[in-house]
Formats: sequence, structure tokens, C-alpha cells
Amino acid sequence: MRRTSVEWNEFLKNVCQRILGLRNNAEYEKCLDCECYFGLLFYLNKELIMVDDASSKKMFKKIIPKATKEEEAQMHACLGCNPCPPAEWTTEVIEKLES
Repeated sequence: MRRTSVEWNEFLKNVCQRILGLRNNAEYEKCLDCECYFGLLFYLNKELIMVDDASSKKMFKKIIPKATKEEEAQMHACLGCNPCPPAEWTTEVIEKLES
């Protein structure tokens, strides 16, 4: 099963590490309230539930917290940024799921 493979776990870890980098980069602060970012979290959360590696799950829980009502209230529509890291990473996740 793809979701339990080492390759799949490594792919998800890579995406999560990029999210950490995004969170620590002031240039991308606007991304953290963007619907593109919340879309990425939605897709990742859906897949991360199925990961069976304990250390990966711990990291993923730190990266993918449950969205609070306050965060949802601050969410804004896509600003059309180019590049848009969350949208690009969401595309990667979807392409990997379909392969």
C-alpha cells in the first residue's frame, strides 16, 4: 500500500519540512492565512491519518494542527502570488496520489 511505503513517508516528510520553512519565512507570512495553504493542510491531513510510522506521525501532528475557528476567520482568498508554494505543493501531493 502506497501510504505505508518508505517512499511515500519520505515524500510527505519533505512536504512537511517545506511547510516548516514557509512558516519561518517572514516573506511568506501571508501564505499562512491563505485558502491555498488551508487546502494543502486539508489534503495532507487526509493522507497523514493513514501513515503508520510513529516518528513521522509525531512530526506531522506538529505541522498539521487542527484549524481553529480563529484561524478560519482570518483565512483570505488566494492572492494569485507567483510562485504560490502551498498551491504548488498541493499539486505535488495530488499528482503523487494519482500515480
